Amino acid sequence: MRLEQSRLAKADLESIFEYGLLHFGIDRVLAYLDHIEGRFQQLLTYPRSGRIEQDLSGTLYSTSCEAHRIYYELTDNTVVIVRVLHKSMDASRWIG
Repeated sequence: MRLEQSRLAKADLESIFEYGLLHFGIDRVLAYLDHIEGRFQQLLTYPRSGRIEQDLSGTLYSTSCEAHRIYYELTDNTVVIVRVLHKSMDASRWIG
């Protein structure tokens, strides 16, 4: 399996970095992003470990990671990270 990130997922991670840097400092935001990256790596080993998001378009899975949810889809041999959204966000508004 290999990992890809959508353009929107990359933008989500940049936003998480900027917000975290402003509110929590460099050490905490880097640790937080490392935790998210660790979850990405777990998905490569256990790609179907997330829950299926039936209310969203396509066949998406999601998994929790601290205050965020990682939304992803599976293709032949690839885990595609679609979005990384804060749990308070309405995913149906941001994915579609």
